[in-house]
Amino acid sequence: MSKIEVNTIDTISGSTTMTIGSTNTSTIVMPNGALSGQNYPMFQVYRNADLAISDITNTQVTYTTVDYDTNNGWDSTNNKYVVPTGKGGKYYISNTLLCESGAASQLSQIFLYTRINGTTIATSNFNYENNHGRKMHPFTGVIYDCVAGDEIDALVWINVTSGSPTIRGASNDRQTYLSAYRLGA
Repeated sequence: MSKIEVNTIDTISGSTTMTIGSTNTSTIVMPNGALSGQNYPMFQVYRNADLAISDITNTQVTYTTVDYDTNNGWDSTNNKYVVPTGKGGKYYISNTLLCESGAASQLSQIFLYTRINGTTIATSNFNYENNHGRKMHPFTGVIYDCVAGDEIDALVWINVTSGSPTIRGASNDRQTYLSAYRLGA
């Protein structure tokens, strides 16, 4: 067995592909903590305060705080993540919110949508029409093939029997958030 010590390994001029290993079956072992840059770009945004929304109305979920955004893709004006140039690929996208009615036995229905460019790619639906509740925490998690410029956002529709529904938020607990990270090309 041989050992090579270098500071940089790069492709030859004119090539964009680097192969490690040969036609033999190869296993590459990376020391713990020595690999960086994987699963980028990534972002996570959340609500740090409650928000009352209109009943039986499609409402774009708004976020107040950026936990992280490695490639500056978060558009806080439009509450959307825009996939950066050159960063297309398969993304794992997760979306959740904590919604609540004003009192017990008033929450009837919830639809939580994860969207790309305004088109739904994942839905979480709870229907309590025959046995109303008070709180629900719907979630979607999906792998989606994104291209540069794709816009990721969330939409919610809530039906309560009385009053207005509330989307919960807290500064020390990620009750309502949207996040994604790139798995690879």
